Amino acid sequence: MTPRKENLPIVFPANLRHFIDHRSGGRSHWHEEIEIQYVVSGTAQPLCNLKALKLFEGDILVANANELHAGNIAPVSNEFYCFHVNRSFFTNSLGGEYIVFENLIRDADCAAILDKVIACCKKGDAASRIESGKLLYEFFEILARRHTKNIMCEADFKKYFKREDKFNDIVKYIDDHIGEELSVKTVADKFFITESYLSHFFKKRAGKSVIQYLNEARVIKAKLYLEQYNIPIGEIAGLVGFDDINYFSRKFRQICGETPTQYRSSCRE
Repeated sequence: MTPRKENLPIVFPANLRHFIDHRSGGRSHWHEEIEIQYVVSGTAQPLCNLKALKLFEGDILVANANELHAGNIAPVSNEFYCFHVNRSFFTNSLGGEYIVFENLIRDADCAAILDKVIACCKKGDAASRIESGKLLYEFFEILARRHTKNIMCEADFKKYFKREDKFNDIVKYIDDHIGEELSVKTVADKFFITESYLSHFFKKRAGKSVIQYLNEARVIKAKLYLEQYNIPIGEIAGLVGFDDINYFSRKFRQICGETPTQYRSSCRE
């Protein structure tokens, strides 16, 4: 099936987008709105905080404010809805406390509420718009009771946001220069920090090294080329920043469990 994206009417308090067999480029982004992805059929493999998550029917991804995330990065059949919750309606702040929710939510009650929200958005009348707001408050109430990852005071949350901004800028720089010659030194120099500080900061925040993330991001990009184009594998290696095709193939197999040639063949079966 051809990938399809449908923009449904903007309904307070969230705009709703509908995706069928969607495939993103794996490039992470962030924003101050909370984003909710809800899988209604098939599977999806989004990225959140540089970690690949596998979502099945009924699963929900919650990307908190300023958290890096990307849409489905795997060539799989799926149908999901995406909400961007307006900041005027809901932020992470509740009565002076700042809540960071879990990213992967498997909760039948939450899924049932989102089914109702989707139905309201499709109707689009005034009563349905009001009902959608009521339902989303119920949704966030359940998240707060069952799926809270962290609760912070305002001062700690501001520090958290500042760290997130720095981390996000580093990841964006790497993503923007993925096909170039990059090292821990070149990235550290760009941000006027030492290599040791960058390595420690990145590892603590991402749970992986700068080079490990760089290789993973390059392989995700390479997978897109392998799926969509007939260009030689050696050329793809160069496009994503690998000078040595043998090193590229080893890293690709280490990360994906198969060689680039095998991956290309499996995508076209």
